[in-house]
Amino acid sequence: MSLEDIRSECSETAALLQPYVDGELETPDAERVSEHVTACRACRAAVAEQHWVRATLRALEREQAPTALRGSILAALDEVELEHSDVSSVGSAVAPLVVSRPRAARPRASMWSSAWSTLADISRGAMVMVPAGAVAVGLFFVARDGMMPVSGVPGELGAALMTTEQSLAPSTTTTDRTRPGESLPPATTIGRGQLQLVGAQVSDDASRASAHAKLRYEILRDGLRTGRHVVDHQSPLGGPAPAGHPVDFRGRRFVIETTPIGEPAIYFESAGLSHSFVLEGGDHDDDIPVLLELAEQQLFAPGVTP
Repeated sequence: MSLEDIRSECSETAALLQPYVDGELETPDAERVSEHVTACRACRAAVAEQHWVRATLRALEREQAPTALRGSILAALDEVELEHSDVSSVGSAVAPLVVSRPRAARPRASMWSSAWSTLADISRGAMVMVPAGAVAVGLFFVARDGMMPVSGVPGELGAALMTTEQSLAPSTTTTDRTRPGESLPPATTIGRGQLQLVGAQVSDDASRASAHAKLRYEILRDGLRTGRHVVDHQSPLGGPAPAGHPVDFRGRRFVIETTPIGEPAIYFESAGLSHSFVLEGGDHDDDIPVLLELAEQQLFAPGVTP
């Protein structure tokens, strides 16, 4: 969805959606936009999608990318943005605002084709609604995990990724202390930052009204890989209420659920998104405290507004 899809009578509000999403509006304007968004389905979807984009990119941004790679990508993004700005200044006094979201380009497309299309749009200058730095780190992970071909990135941005493919292996090393598949460590031993992002998947279903995604993390123990994974299923708020057991943990409300195949799951809401944290292969009640601890880490991660 782009702001061009929003009704003409919403044009004045559309120009305020980006600062509204980022909390930059003064109270009177914020209240006015909030009232409009509540009543307008198109604007509400745009806001929900941008919350999703920001939350997803924040998750990527918490990981460490090599400094040289980050610098080369950011420089390439700046060049593309400058070129886009020059063209826009000739053709129009104000460049169009774009709200980008992953969508399927054609039937039976691969699960990453929609995300690749979105990243290409962003790299071509549609950055008003998405911070360039976060996109750069996101592109790093896309290339690192081989989830999309880097040859499709425009110009210098693609070159920056292609020249560094060999340096993109995960930095965590498996050692004799790593014990894949064993039980999770006690909740009292889970330190901060014990989730490592290892993959992401964007919904390819173009029939959905808004973007859906899932991020896959490996659980670490003392910085070492355990072979156990947590999947964070994300979607904009407004879906069916979870059917589970509500609990209060460190002052926040979570809902304990079980997936259809018996895996423990924790539902919570944050930054305009609903999250369902699922422990892959988990089947023990003892795993629930650990899952709560990990969910709480994500809820209060730097840059996240609960």
